[in-house]
Amino acid sequence: MTKRFSMILFFVILFSVLAVAGISPRRVTVSGNDKIGRSEVLDILGIETRTDISDQELSEAIQRLVDTHYFRNVSHEYDSESRILHIEVEEYAPVRVSLVYDGPDIVSKRDLLNTSITFEDGMPINPRRLMVEIPRSIDNIAAALQEAGYIEPFVKVSWDSVPDRTAIARGEVNEEITVTFKITVFYLWDLVIDANLSEQVNEELKELTELDIMKDYYDTAKIFRWVYSRKRYVPTFDELINAYRAIFSTYYANPNGSMGMDQAVSRAFMLAVERGLKNPRVVPMPEGEEGQALELIISFVPVEYVTSPFSLKSIFIEGNKNVPGLRLIEATELEEGTTIDSEAIATALQRMYAEYSKQGYPFTRLTASTEARFGFLRFKATELTINEIEVAFDGDQKTRDYLIYDKIVIEKGQVLSLRDFQNTYSFLNATGYFESVLINPMPISDTQLDVDIVLKEKENNGRLSGGGGWQDGLMLNLELGFLNPFGLGQDISAMLDINIPVGAGKTKETDEGIRTRHPSYDVSFSYMLPRVMGSQFDIEASVGLNSSGYDLLSIDGDTDEEIESSYREIDLSGSIAPAYRISPAQRVSFRPGYEYIEESKTVDGELEDGQMFTGMFVIGTYRYSTRDDIMRPTQGTDFSVRLSTRGLLHDGDDRYGPFAGVTADYKLFIPLDGPVLGIRAVVEHVAAFSSDYDVYEKYRLSPSRFLRVSPKFIVSPPYLTMSSASLQLRLPITDVAQIPVDLVIFGNIVLGGTTRIGESGWDAFGGFVAADAGLSIDIGIPLLGTVRLGYGLNTQNLEKNPYGQFFFGFGPTF
Repeated sequence: MTKRFSMILFFVILFSVLAVAGISPRRVTVSGNDKIGRSEVLDILGIETRTDISDQELSEAIQRLVDTHYFRNVSHEYDSESRILHIEVEEYAPVRVSLVYDGPDIVSKRDLLNTSITFEDGMPINPRRLMVEIPRSIDNIAAALQEAGYIEPFVKVSWDSVPDRTAIARGEVNEEITVTFKITVFYLWDLVIDANLSEQVNEELKELTELDIMKDYYDTAKIFRWVYSRKRYVPTFDELINAYRAIFSTYYANPNGSMGMDQAVSRAFMLAVERGLKNPRVVPMPEGEEGQALELIISFVPVEYVTSPFSLKSIFIEGNKNVPGLRLIEATELEEGTTIDSEAIATALQRMYAEYSKQGYPFTRLTASTEARFGFLRFKATELTINEIEVAFDGDQKTRDYLIYDKIVIEKGQVLSLRDFQNTYSFLNATGYFESVLINPMPISDTQLDVDIVLKEKENNGRLSGGGGWQDGLMLNLELGFLNPFGLGQDISAMLDINIPVGAGKTKETDEGIRTRHPSYDVSFSYMLPRVMGSQFDIEASVGLNSSGYDLLSIDGDTDEEIESSYREIDLSGSIAPAYRISPAQRVSFRPGYEYIEESKTVDGELEDGQMFTGMFVIGTYRYSTRDDIMRPTQGTDFSVRLSTRGLLHDGDDRYGPFAGVTADYKLFIPLDGPVLGIRAVVEHVAAFSSDYDVYEKYRLSPSRFLRVSPKFIVSPPYLTMSSASLQLRLPITDVAQIPVDLVIFGNIVLGGTTRIGESGWDAFGGFVAADAGLSIDIGIPLLGTVRLGYGLNTQNLEKNPYGQFFFGFGPTF
């Protein structure tokens, strides 16, 4: 009995301990919460209902609530009968956060608030914890500004609060807290060159930095200031470093000029940057103007080429091969018999280097030495030759080597010229294979340099773009394709062109009756493989389908009855085009193909007649191109000549027969230190082989192809000859790679004629004259391409729109 009683007592005590040591809640309730939702409190607790919870697990759950710093007090109560666990919380005062700029908004406030603030807006928080999170948030804001390129001393981050920070630090806060982060932005008012140089040289050095100075903004007439964003006068870190580097790449601060810095010059460079950014001078803004401004000081000790001035008697130049010595001597502007000093020698070196750059050889080392007692000044030019060419990738390589190295026209052992440097960049960039192309010439000795080419493959090989414009209606096209998907350079594309007549372009009254055009469709597919198996040959194949038509409502002259006619045209074609690459810039192609064009006419629902134009066509094209980009070229030349014949072995309508065409197209892009000037000239002519035939209507020439503010009156172009001249100035507004925006000023003139070559008559190049001019905003939209919105005048529409008209278009114009 005693043993049995002891066992019973043991189990009673054990179950009692277990009952006290844990709970098994059926439901969890929450009270006292305001800003923090019930579900969030339960998520933080992490307690599962209808499961056993030990005291330790319950304590850890309660501690998790405390550690959020949302709650001033947290208590709990468990009703064992109802098995309800009740959590009662008392929230801290909520905090409201905002961010303001004292100056221009250089980075999106929304982005900064979303990514940099370490506490939640509108949520409660322990005031003492808030005093820890505020400095962290300031550090994050400063880091985000730095990532965008803005650093101290041109940006400063501070904060203020209500109630004040003392009360917050003591935790004596019961009402809502307001925290305001303030970013003070400083403009660059002026740049001061602190060196023992003349005022003229100091001004030249300031221009070399290419920094935007706020002082210049206020020196500009108010009527023109709207063009300039005030944000541009807040320099970025890269702009500041480039400014210092520009000065320390001159012969005033560096005896090597732009050919690198030795150890001493590098130390002086770093010291100048540190001093300049740590000790800017605060300057007041003009009276009545808001904001703060700083004056940046760049100080250095000029290079000493001669210890004391001396009288110049003779100048000697040696080592120059690609630039004549007489031209270099003239560039120095030094005269024998004058007294020169170190500044004069440095200026002479700068001018000689400018002449070398002008002649296309900027990778040249210049040095100067003197024999003061004889009055001799010697210059030595070393035109650096290429030692090694290295190609590296930022990431993985996909593109085959043979597609890369044939674009590199610089050669080992040769002097690196600016032309070869620019063409190598243009050829690589124009392929469209790479996200970025960087070419870095690095001097490795007094006579040689290495060239490092760094390429970054495009991650997205898909191409989805749009194009079109306005010609008697809305022209839209969609191109879907893949470029270089497997590293072989393949260009696979499918295109859909749609012309939707609108307004007067859709329905027009003619001598025949009322004509209503239908939408036209042009579908094509092409496949191009460059440098087949590493050879110099390309191959391209394409097929296409075109459909168009119109309805005609006319009146029978005898019966006065309405006649409904319908006209349809279907065009099928296919071709294959081998091409040979003469050089990276030159390509000749030969495209034979076959086309079938059928036109049908239906009157009152019955087929009445039709016509066909069928046969072979052959197109030969020669192209020379050094343009560096398809959509937004900044430099280079693009010239092409195309010869074509159509209707060979023609089997169709007797009115049409074989004919030939020739097109010459020349484009030139000139960089103007930011803006880009574009020039284009085109001449086209088509002619039948025999006077017994006409050129098929589809292949007659349309002037609207060269006009941006297109005329709407052209329905069936009768022109056999067309010549055009175009001029445009593209001014980048933003140069962000994702969405570039340009302001474009343009003018075009087109001359057209119907006279055949060999016939008399001045209208061979001037029977039709049209011109347009205006300006547009060109926006590069991802996946769509360039979208153009503009306003301009067209000489053919002056009666209807004497003050101009709005227009839009897609794709590159040149």
